[in-house]
Amino acid sequence: MTTPRPLTRAELADLAERLRELLVQVEEGTLAASTAMRYRLEGAVAALDAAPDADLAGVVGKEARWEEIQASEAFSHQRFVADAWCAAFVWPKPEIESASGGKQKLANPIVEAAPTNALWLP
Repeated sequence: MTTPRPLTRAELADLAERLRELLVQVEEGTLAASTAMRYRLEGAVAALDAAPDADLAGVVGKEARWEEIQASEAFSHQRFVADAWCAAFVWPKPEIESASGGKQKLANPIVEAAPTNALWLP
């Protein structure tokens, strides 16, 4: 097992600056809730990846932590966003030709129920 190298002063300064910027955005309410959830999820996954797994106890611990991450609100939200993004490309969008020859969207409850930004982005 290799030991991670310590961060350099420049890397620490860059990390501190990014964290300050995020905290200001959170305090001002300009950081979207979904973005904050994504950062929490990314941090949890990065910590999980960095956790030791050289022995059985480490692997069991990582497995338990992964199950916690999958059960989290942040994971569920990000999965929903990803699923909605994918669905947008295959969701039916029928068009009909009007009497004047132009095309119009057909009023269809399935189309109307398609996910939108207002539904899945706070």
